[in-house]
Amino acid sequence: TVLDTRGMKDTLSLSLGRDRSVQIKRDKSKDLSSSKLFGSKRETERNWMISVKNGKKAPIKITLQDQIPVSTLDEIEVITDELSGGELKKESGEITWKLNLEPNEKRELNLKYRIKYPKERKLFIE
Repeated sequence: TVLDTRGMKDTLSLSLGRDRSVQIKRDKSKDLSSSKLFGSKRETERNWMISVKNGKKAPIKITLQDQIPVSTLDEIEVITDELSGGELKKESGEITWKLNLEPNEKRELNLKYRIKYPKERKLFIE
């Protein structure tokens, strides 16, 4: 690799690949994900459970990112119900969690959102 030392400060951040002692799992909660019809609108709800486990013998700081759908049409509305303390950038739909995990600590984050749209529209939502 080539390192550009012109812009270096007193600290150099490098990515050395995946750390196998930090486990992250993202599962769709099928019991809490649903689709409903209200008059001329359809509402689809998605619920994701994200679990993060620190398998190291030392505490870690980790930044976790995910994304929810973003609508550019007024007739399609995206509503966030739960972010488990994450920060949402509405224009891009990016959610960021900054976590401090102790050794062998496991944390579960819940990401829940709803999408309301006209019933004649066909959307692929995941």
